[in-house]
Amino acid sequence: MLGELDAIDWEPYREAGLKSPDFPTLIRMLCDDNWLKRKNAADHLDSQMEYSFMHAKNDLPFVLIPFLWELLQADEVSDKALILGLLRGLLDYHTIEPLAEQDYRVALRYRDAVCAGAEIYQSMLATADEALRDEIAELFTACEDNVVDA
Repeated sequence: MLGELDAIDWEPYREAGLKSPDFPTLIRMLCDDNWLKRKNAADHLDSQMEYSFMHAKNDLPFVLIPFLWELLQADEVSDKALILGLLRGLLDYHTIEPLAEQDYRVALRYRDAVCAGAEIYQSMLATADEALRDEIAELFTACEDNVVDA
């Protein structure tokens, strides 16, 4: 699991002038047995994705989404709702007001990238408990509701 994580050059995704996170560690922490570590990792990743979007710094979400999908498909990951929450958050970037046209187009690309995982989300439904099924359904609904003209 996450075999390609260390092959990525993470330097372009780090915040200049700040103690930037160790992205591979944060992603791996999403699998930790400790709920607080998982939650802190998710919050930090969410913050970094928001920073990259708001400052037009890089394409961090596009790099992270495939790893989030991989975690969703891994049996050993217990907190899939937290991961779905990260993906769900990316869907709403295009609703930020006011948003410049260029940023709006990037936000739509985020939405499209998340919604491209529909088969993964669908495959999770068969084995998901009720609470997780609700999270998956919310993601599906958000993908359908967020279909707008680019």
